Amino acid sequence: MIALGERWADGVSSAIRSHGLPWEVQRIGCRAEYWFTPTPPRTGGDAAAADDHELAQVHPPVRAQPRHPAHAVPQHGPDVPATTEADVDAHSAVFDEMATELTA
Repeated sequence: MIALGERWADGVSSAIRSHGLPWEVQRIGCRAEYWFTPTPPRTGGDAAAADDHELAQVHPPVRAQPRHPAHAVPQHGPDVPATTEADVDAHSAVFDEMATELTA
C-alpha cells in the first residue's frame, strides 16, 4: 500500500507541477491527498478555509472516483487495500486531464 501511495502522490504531483498549478500534494505512508493551495493547511480551520468546494465537486477525478467527504482523496485511493496500480494510474490520468482543462 505504501508503494501505491507513492505512485498516487507522484502522479498528482507531476500533473500539478507540469501545469504550474498552485496546489499541494501530501503523503504519509500509504495515505495521500491534495489541496487546492500552494502550502498544506496547518489546522482544521485552515483546511476548511482552503477547500475549493466547487472545484472539489466538479473536477473529473471526483466524477470518476468518489471523493472522501472530508479529504481530497478518492474513496478507493492508495490507502484502501482493494486499490490497484491500474486504479492509481487511472486517477493520475484523469487528474492530469483536469489540470490540462483548467490551464488551457
